[in-house]
Amino acid sequence: MEQHQEPGAALAGEDVASLTLDERVVLETRGRSDITTDREWRNGRRVMGYWDAQRVRRVFGRTSDDFCRALHYDKAITDVSAFYGFGMHFPFAALESVLADFVVHGQISATSQMTLFNLDSVVRTETWFRQTGELIPRTISLMGLLRWLHTQGVPWEEVVTKDMLADVPEPTGWLIRVPQLFQRRDPDPVCVEALSAFAKRDVTGSFSRPINRERTPSVVPRAIALAAWSDLPERVFEQAVANALLTHGHPDAYLSAGAYAVLVNTLLCGGTLADGIEVVVDELPKWPDENVQRLLNRCELTGPPPSPGELAALVEDGAATNALAVAVLVASRDGDFESAVRRAADALPEAAPLVGGLHGARNGEQGLPKEWLERLELREVVDRLAFDVAAVQVGLPERFWTPEWAGPYPGF
Repeated sequence: MEQHQEPGAALAGEDVASLTLDERVVLETRGRSDITTDREWRNGRRVMGYWDAQRVRRVFGRTSDDFCRALHYDKAITDVSAFYGFGMHFPFAALESVLADFVVHGQISATSQMTLFNLDSVVRTETWFRQTGELIPRTISLMGLLRWLHTQGVPWEEVVTKDMLADVPEPTGWLIRVPQLFQRRDPDPVCVEALSAFAKRDVTGSFSRPINRERTPSVVPRAIALAAWSDLPERVFEQAVANALLTHGHPDAYLSAGAYAVLVNTLLCGGTLADGIEVVVDELPKWPDENVQRLLNRCELTGPPPSPGELAALVEDGAATNALAVAVLVASRDGDFESAVRRAADALPEAAPLVGGLHGARNGEQGLPKEWLERLELREVVDRLAFDVAAVQVGLPERFWTPEWAGPYPGF
């Protein structure tokens, strides 16, 4: 049985050293908010220490666009639980997200097309980092989404700025050569309009200068590509938000994307949805949250599969926050893939890929619906992208980044 510890006593010396003076003061004055849940995952169990430093950092609010710019930190993933989860479970989380979309629509929708280009961008970010030492995930993600825009019938010279056209005269990489991706699958006009603004006005959405005030749910599923970005949840949250801001400027939209990425990240690291919600709720005070926490707090995570009435109460106007809440409620109380996906889709179709991602992150290959998997459109493409992301993030046996990857995955 664990013994009570004074606030901050569980912090290791290196954790204390990493805090600023202000953060140390807050640690001493705030203490631990909940000793029974304040733990870290290590090798399938949780130990005291980690949440203290993380909770302290969340006292200080978001004030700048720094997370949207070049990043300056060690990209290595060292947490043992995260290392295992990213390598073994992430590919199936990404795969089941796309598969759920396929189950609902009978084909991969535009939303999943964007997810594929986001996965591609994560690998390209590694290429650029290895070649230049510069870590610019948001910029490379923008180029990925612009390549998707090109597949929607927009000529490349109308997708990028004139200055960029000189450096990138045509879209690069292997994914853009997959012909099925050039089929329009009813894309969200919000995404098309926001991305089109780049070439027309040299404008991209950021935290301080939102591209619009849209909150449609199409922004959330692609955030799964960032779920394995880091073993620190606030970095995952920030990068999912930075990516979402490229097309959606309303806090309900980009914070839902950040929350979803952290929920998947938490499951990958061995936690539960309740743990993930705790992390998200701790993170949200840094941001201009309007509805994400309100809806997550309404999700009763235990009990029988939710009824249509319970789900309808969460749908409201069908925005990003509502899709997230529906997915969390269904994923927490219906463990069967197909049943959960269809239950969520009946309430709000955009929630289906979110349920798939959560199911895959929690269960890995176990519970994978092989009868559906055999029918999945672009199965080999999805597999390659998902496993390549895992490979560049943590390495896989006989599969890790080498200079040869710059061919299929150039930086730009």
